[in-house]
Amino acid sequence: MDRSYNGMPASELRCAGWRKSSFSGNGNNNCVELARLASGEVFAISDLCSHEDIELSDGDLDGEDVECPAHGSRFNVRTGEVSGLPAEEPVATYPVTVVDGQIVVDKSQKFQEEMGQWSDPDSFVPV
Repeated sequence: MDRSYNGMPASELRCAGWRKSSFSGNGNNNCVELARLASGEVFAISDLCSHEDIELSDGDLDGEDVECPAHGSRFNVRTGEVSGLPAEEPVATYPVTVVDGQIVVDKSQKFQEEMGQWSDPDSFVPV
């Protein structure tokens, strides 16, 4: 099952910009934030703050960090790791590629983790 989706044309995401992108997918939160750093690199991160389930899309991108608008928690867009309290848990990040000018976000590994396919030994097939 394909868990990749086209987020938007890369030309629509400005340099050092931040934009919400919705898609049909697994789970309650079907949105990711797409961030283009000043270097031109593009990253995808979950839209929900791990501290209070606030949409990060209402926050600001500052360098490599996004700041939650509610309590100021900060997350690194490369890794999802907390870079500023009060959040203590990281947020999900997703692999991104640009194919024919379209940003493609790959949720396949996260989907498999959500389904227990990476942590459950019974889900592996010997070859």
